[in-house]
Amino acid sequence: MYLPPINEVPDQVIKSILYLRQAPDFIRDNKLWKGYFSIGWVSKLSVLVAIVFSYTFIKGIIGLFSTPESSDIVQQSSFGFMTKLETFGNNLLLSGSMKYLILILLETVIFHFASKTHEILSGIKRELTVSDFIAAQIRMIKVAIRSWVYELIISAVVIFVLKLLGLNILSTIAFFIIQCFFLGLAFIDNYNEQNGYSIKESFVITYDHIGAALIIGAVAYTLFLMPLFGIIITPFICAVGATTYMHYAEKDHHDTSISYS
Repeated sequence: MYLPPINEVPDQVIKSILYLRQAPDFIRDNKLWKGYFSIGWVSKLSVLVAIVFSYTFIKGIIGLFSTPESSDIVQQSSFGFMTKLETFGNNLLLSGSMKYLILILLETVIFHFASKTHEILSGIKRELTVSDFIAAQIRMIKVAIRSWVYELIISAVVIFVLKLLGLNILSTIAFFIIQCFFLGLAFIDNYNEQNGYSIKESFVITYDHIGAALIIGAVAYTLFLMPLFGIIITPFICAVGATTYMHYAEKDHHDTSISYS
C-alpha cells in the first residue's frame, strides 16, 4: 500500500469535484433511473431507509429545542442545549457503524447507477440481473465491515498520537477525514468491482486516489445530513461522480503508459 505523490492529490480533488458537479446533468441526460424501479423491493427499501433516517434526524433536531423539565430553566438552557447538541452529534446515524449500514441498505441503488454510468462511458453493454445485485450486496457488506474495522484502528492510532503531541483539538477533524475517505472508498469500490478487482485490490487502488475518495466521501457525508432528500440523492450523485472520475482517471493512466512505452 502506498499513497499517491502529493502533487497528484490536488488534481484528484479538482477532477472529483468537477465530475460530482456534472453528475446531476449526466443522470438527467442519460435517464439512468430507467430499469431501476423494475425491481420493486429495491425502490421500497430505499424509501423505507429515507423515512427512517429522516425521522431520526428530525427527532434529534426537535430534541435540541425541547424545554428542560428543571425549574431553573434560565440557568440550564444554554448548557442543556449544548449538551443535547453534542449528544445528537455523537448519536447521528453517520457516526460509527450506522453509516455503513446505510451504505449496505442503499447498495442496490449505488450499484445500479454506477453500472449504468460505466456502461455509457465504456460503451460495454451489460444487462443487470438479480444475481448481480445480490453479488454487489454481499460485496458491499464485506467492504463495509473491512472499512469499519480499518476506520476504528486508524482513528484510534491517529487520535492517540495527536493527544500525545498535545493536539487534541485536531482529533475531531482527523476522525472526520478518516470517515470521509472510507465513505468515498465504498462508492469507488463499485467501479472497481465492475472491472474485476478483488476487494483487497480495490482498497489498494483507492489509496492511490485518496484525494478523490476524500472529496466523494465528504460530499456523501454532507448530503446524508439533508433530511429525506439527502439519503435519496446521495447514491445517485456519488455513484455517478465516483464512476466517472475513476473511468477517466484509469483512461488517462492507460494513455500515459502507452505514450511512455
